[in-house]
Amino acid sequence: MNFWTQDPTEKLKYKQEISGDVISTVEWTITTGPTIGTPVNTTTETAVLVSGLTEGVTYTLNVHVVCSSGQEFDPSARIECKRK
Repeated sequence: MNFWTQDPTEKLKYKQEISGDVISTVEWTITTGPTIGTPVNTTTETAVLVSGLTEGVTYTLNVHVVCSSGQEFDPSARIECKRK
């Protein structure tokens, strides 16, 4: 699991890369509160913009990736919101 820090005023891009396979479908989710932008997907990468975090709260950002081979990945990251 990755750990990130984000200022409450920032809008940051988070991405997940897949190698050796092709992305078919993607679903991003985050703990209640923040805004997730529309995912931008290529055959090997997916990315979203995250904003609207509350200072002092730690969030979990998840992505469910299904590849054309049938493999599925569920990586997640923790985002701690604090002033920089």
